[in-house]
Amino acid sequence: MSSSHRLTVSGPNSQMKIQSRMLSDMRFRRRLPTYGEFRRIMHNLQRKSIDKKRGTSRSSKRVSHELPVHSIIELRKDALHQVMVRHAKSVIDQRPVRIREAAVMAIPQLAAGVAKKQDIFCKNLMLLCRINEIQRLHGKVESFNQRDYPSHRDCHQLRTFLSDVKEKNRRIGCRLLGVKSMVDTHNPLSPPVPPMKRDAPEPTVQKYRQYMPGEKSSTKHAQALLRPVIFFDLAVRNGRPLGRILIQLFTEVSPEVVLEFVRMATYNDVSAHRILRIFPDLWLEGELEQRIQTDMLPKNHYSRSPLDPSQLSGILSYTWDYRKDFPHGLLNYSISFRPLTVVPLRRVVFGRVMDGDRVLQCLRDFGTKNGKTKNPIEVVRCGLI
Repeated sequence: MSSSHRLTVSGPNSQMKIQSRMLSDMRFRRRLPTYGEFRRIMHNLQRKSIDKKRGTSRSSKRVSHELPVHSIIELRKDALHQVMVRHAKSVIDQRPVRIREAAVMAIPQLAAGVAKKQDIFCKNLMLLCRINEIQRLHGKVESFNQRDYPSHRDCHQLRTFLSDVKEKNRRIGCRLLGVKSMVDTHNPLSPPVPPMKRDAPEPTVQKYRQYMPGEKSSTKHAQALLRPVIFFDLAVRNGRPLGRILIQLFTEVSPEVVLEFVRMATYNDVSAHRILRIFPDLWLEGELEQRIQTDMLPKNHYSRSPLDPSQLSGILSYTWDYRKDFPHGLLNYSISFRPLTVVPLRRVVFGRVMDGDRVLQCLRDFGTKNGKTKNPIEVVRCGLI
C-alpha cells in the first residue's frame, strides 16, 4: 500500500482514522479482511505512527478526509453504507397530478346551462318587445279577437252604429254615477239620515240680517254669507293630483274661523294651509295660519251647530279649548272620515264636506296609525264658490 494512504492510531481512547482514498484501494472492499490481512494493516499503522513520532515521515500538506473507525466491522459497515448511498434512488412520485377535466369543468352540465341561458334570453327579448308595444300604444289594451275580418260594403254604416252604441253607453254610465239608493231596509236601529239642506233656515237669516252690510240685503246674499262654500284641490307633493272637495261652512257657529277660511279661498293662499296628520280610522288634521293678525273675539263660538257628527262623515271641527283663542295664530282643525260620537262640549262643528267623499276616503290610504303621512299631501289650489 502507498504511504499516503494510512491509518492512524492514537491510543486506546483515541479514534482510528482512515482516509477515503485508502478505502477505494483495498482489495477486500466487497468482503471482510482476513485475520492475517488485518494484522498486517495494524502492523503498518503502528510502524507509521512510530515513524511520525520520530519525525521520519514526510509532512503532507494535503487535506485528508478522515473517517472514525473503531473496529473492522464498522469499517465494513461504512463501506457498505457508501455503496447504498451511491445507488440510492428517490421513491417520491414527482409526476404532476392528473386533473379530471370532466369533474372540474362540469362538462355534462354545460349544455343544460347554455340551453337555459338561451331560453331566458329569448324570454327577455319577448318581454322587451311587449314593453315597446305597450309604450307605443300608450297602455291601451288590444282586442281579444285577433281575427282579421274582410271589409264589408256597409263599413261606414257599421262605424256609425258603433259610435252610437258608445255614446249610449257613455250616457248610461253618467246616469249610473248619479244614482242614489232609495231602498228602504226597514232597519229600526239605523234610521235614515235626513237630507241636509244647503241654505240656512229662515230664522237664522232673520237673526243675523242686521249684522250684514247694506240696508236691504237680499236673501241670496244672506245665504252666501251664512253658508259660504269653498273648494280644495288636493294632490300628492310632486306627484299626481287626488281631486277636489267642496266644503260648506257655517258662519253662525264660528264666525272668526269661517272668515279665515273664506279669506284663504278668496286670495288662493294655499301656502297658509297644510295637512299635519292623517289617522285612517279617525280624521285628518289640518292647520291654517292667520295671515292678518286681528284681535280674536272674546267668544269665538256663538251658537250650537246644526250638524250631527254621529250621523255624517266629512265633518269639520276643532277642539272646545280653542273657542276663545287659537295659540300662536294657528287654526288647528280636523275633517272626520266616518261618523263619530262627539260630545257637543268637546268639539265645535263648523262645516261639512258637501262633495268629494271619494277623494276624502282616498286620503285614508296615505295615513298611518301614529298619524304620520306616507306621502306629503297639500292643497294646490283653493277658491270660493
